[in-house]
Amino acid sequence: MEKRDVDKYDEETQTTPELHEWKKRNSFINAFDPDQFAPLSNVAPQLILSSTIQLFYLMFPKERMQYYAEMTKRYDALKGRNLEVNGDDIEQFFGILLFSGYRFVPSENRFWSTSEDTQVLLDLEL
Repeated sequence: MEKRDVDKYDEETQTTPELHEWKKRNSFINAFDPDQFAPLSNVAPQLILSSTIQLFYLMFPKERMQYYAEMTKRYDALKGRNLEVNGDDIEQFFGILLFSGYRFVPSENRFWSTSEDTQVLLDLEL
């Protein structure tokens, strides 16, 4: 039997020309219909006075963090490893993921920098 890198079905695949036209945009002004969105004060007024941490716990309930930790450990065990993780670790991990997606810096190391010109200021209203 001949060893091949390509699946036999790949030979039958046909390609079609791209039908997309790409244009450079300088801004996203009018990219969304402003009438489509209602002010937050109309949709969910209770969120206006919520602190950052209260909003975090609305998205990621504290009582679910231990469950996420257990599922993480279970997945790790399937991979033959033994990760020690708890609900607080998962909570911090989710927070870092949210923060790093929200705040742009040129490199990951800049998140931890204390230099005045690259400092990342945190909103710590806990």
